[in-house]
Amino acid sequence: MAVGAIIAVAGTAYSMYENAQAAEAQAAAERQMQAALNEQAGEVERRGKINRSIAQTDGEQFMSRQSNAFSANGVDVGASTGSLDFLAYQRSNLGRQIELQRQQTAFDADQTRKGIAASEARAAEGHRQAGVRSAGSLLQLGSSLYGTYCGGGKSAASTGSMSVGTGTASTGGSYSGGGNYA
Repeated sequence: MAVGAIIAVAGTAYSMYENAQAAEAQAAAERQMQAALNEQAGEVERRGKINRSIAQTDGEQFMSRQSNAFSANGVDVGASTGSLDFLAYQRSNLGRQIELQRQQTAFDADQTRKGIAASEARAAEGHRQAGVRSAGSLLQLGSSLYGTYCGGGKSAASTGSMSVGTGTASTGGSYSGGGNYA
């Protein structure tokens, strides 16, 4: 009977080790995902800044070309004409476009960072589940050892024993036939 207990303890220890290894592998994969997402969020912010700078430069060049075209064609850009209003509208429109780009960039980076938080949660859940599986293995071992060494599987209601597998089991009798003791 002691050999069976040693095998059961070894099997439980191995199961717990494998649970811990699986949880660590999942956590390592999640850490890689987090690093990639963090890099992606930074790149989104960098590209957004570049795009806003390009839009600002293009807008300023457009405004300069418009002002030069007005002057070259003899258009009065004074306060009494609509051309000044047009230039003011274009400048305001440019500001709105740049602000919308900034907001979109911030949103995209934020969404990517939410992916990082979800990845961290998955890694933590993997560790928690490994702990639960290991605890279950220990409880199963304890139950098996208790049944083998303390109770023999018998209670006041049953004087026989039962096993999972092939064969027959009955109360008040004895087990006979082949079985699977896994």
